[in-house]
Amino acid sequence: MTRKRMCELALGAAAFVAIVLVLYFTGIGCPIKFATGISCPGCGMTRAWLAALQGNFGLAFAMHPLFWCVPLAFALVLFWDKLPGKTADTIGIILIVALSGLWIVRMALWATGNPPLFAAYPETQDVVSAGLPGWLKIILNLF
Repeated sequence: MTRKRMCELALGAAAFVAIVLVLYFTGIGCPIKFATGISCPGCGMTRAWLAALQGNFGLAFAMHPLFWCVPLAFALVLFWDKLPGKTADTIGIILIVALSGLWIVRMALWATGNPPLFAAYPETQDVVSAGLPGWLKIILNLF
């Protein structure tokens, strides 16, 4: 990996951390849910990793079944130029399709009033939802 590539990755990581901190400390949380009121495809991912880091892999999988893909995605970014041919593109597309497909299934279950994918874990009841966008709640609270 070249020095330039390492600097680009470090700057990207620093920008990501800065954005996450701003979203956290302003109370926005997920920018997609704040803007639309609908859970994003990654909803539950942070809680899944917190559960996994505590050794509760059942809960982690229930919070977001694709939580284990995060290290794969990071490795893909780090070694993008080292992978042969279109391997990186193919893996990236598979990850995007899996994440989108899971999101569609989770939202469909939520919309039809069915329990989440893993109803044995009551902690997952609020992972997927829809409601008023955060910006609209702020405006309504002003009046």
